[in-house]
This record gives sequence, structure tokens and C-alpha cells, in this order.
Amino acid sequence: MVKYPIYLAAAMLSIITSPLYAQVYVCTNEQGIVEYTNAKKKNCKELNLPKLTTIPAPSPMQMPARNNFKPLPSPFSFGANQAPPPAFPNINQNTQSKRDDDRKNILKQELQSEQKKLQELQKEYNNGTPERQGGEKNYQKYLDRVEQMKKDISRSQGNTESLMKELGL
Repeated sequence: MVKYPIYLAAAMLSIITSPLYAQVYVCTNEQGIVEYTNAKKKNCKELNLPKLTTIPAPSPMQMPARNNFKPLPSPFSFGANQAPPPAFPNINQNTQSKRDDDRKNILKQELQSEQKKLQELQKEYNNGTPERQGGEKNYQKYLDRVEQMKKDISRSQGNTESLMKELGL
């Protein structure tokens, strides 16, 4: 939120009314740092830059009317009585059926591996009391591992549900 809208308006007006071309100076301070500025200071050299070419935007009166605008049809949208273009790829029913079967088999394999992973995670989790490991002398390390196990189980359950939904099970 602008606290002083008058000052903002004045700043915008000064920007709009300022000349399009300003002199640029390159300055080097005692530490050797180079600075570019539009105000001449000590140890500054004037840069000779080419003038900018500007083209004014057309006025609204010169703009073409937009009421006759019609969007181009999508190459994938066909009307009820409209056939696809001749170059549109067609796949015969046997090929598509084979692809669908392959996809379904892949999803089933993923589901089986995800279910196996979930069973292993749940077995290791041991209803919230997994066995402590040798490197977990610090109890916080044990708690961190248990928390990570909860997250892994939750993620695996979500993956299993998604795969079952995809397969329609």
C-alpha cells in the first residue's frame, strides 16, 4: 500500500516527462570500483552512446477493430460432423488394445512392488515401536527415524491408493 499517493504520482509524472535520452558517465573511485551514473561526479568520464530510436505506439483511433476476431481452431478439436485431417495419426484397434494391456500390466507390477514395500515398512515400523539400532544411542535419532518411517508409510499408502484408482480397483 502506498502511503503517499501524491508523491508517487509526482514521481511517475517526472519519469514520463523526462527526456528519453540522458547523458551517462562512467566513474572510478579510489578503490577502483566502476560506477555508471547520469550525474557527473569527480573522476567521471562521459560515455558517447548512440541515440535511442523510439517508435510511438499507434493511437486508439489507428488500432484495427477487434470485434471481428475469430480464434483459430485447435488442431485436436473436431466438430460432430467434421472428420480429422488426413495427416492426423490413426492407430488401429489391435495396436491400441495391446498398448492398453501393456500399460495395465506395468501399473499392476508397480502396484505389487508398492504393496510389498508398504508391508516391509509396516513390519519394520512394528506398530510405532521399531527396534532401536546400534547408532541410535541418542534417543532423538530414534525418534527422528520413527517419524521418517511414518512419512514413508504414508507416502507408500498414497501411492498404493493412486495405483489402485488408476487400475479401477
